[in-house]
Amino acid sequence: MVQLAPYVAVVNSDDGVDAPLPSDAAYAHKLREVTVNAPKLKVLGLASGSTTGFVACFNDEKDLFATEHDLRLSEFARSFEVCEPTSTETLKKSKRSLEDAKAVLVINGQLDGPSGKEFEAMIGAEPACEDFSAAFAAQPGLICKHILRARWESRDSKDRDVIGGCYFFESVSDVETYLNSDFWLKCERETQWKEVVGEVFEIVP
Repeated sequence: MVQLAPYVAVVNSDDGVDAPLPSDAAYAHKLREVTVNAPKLKVLGLASGSTTGFVACFNDEKDLFATEHDLRLSEFARSFEVCEPTSTETLKKSKRSLEDAKAVLVINGQLDGPSGKEFEAMIGAEPACEDFSAAFAAQPGLICKHILRARWESRDSKDRDVIGGCYFFESVSDVETYLNSDFWLKCERETQWKEVVGEVFEIVP
């Protein structure tokens, strides 16, 4: 069974620069921003303007660090730890393949209450882990959700308490279906967060 990589870097830009995929990533995809129709969104504001980028997932922190170093001047580069075991359980329960990913949804928001580590512990404990992973895995076309937590505990609280998800879907239409679902509206409403922004990308072959 595939184990999701424990580190994720998301890079996107509005200047048309096509950054190469890191060669040492466990799995990575070039991305192109797309627009979806999601009029029911209440909390989430969909970002726009990014044209190119990539998502890269790393098994080793040193490999992520090398990519961060290469992109250190980019305001569009973000890196996260993946909350486990819940993330990999989502992939396991979906019974879908990472190789079938055609679209990526990235959501970030700032926790409004618990800290990032408290959030990770909360969703990783039973029965929350089982319930959480099963609920996401049941969504149409959702392959996996990398549950994200900002890596740097030494940063100020605004950076430290950023959470979110890097979702792999089988199609852009599946992303649109997800963002218009009652399930996602419930997630929006019940999560303790603010300043929530999402980006939708198609994977470039």
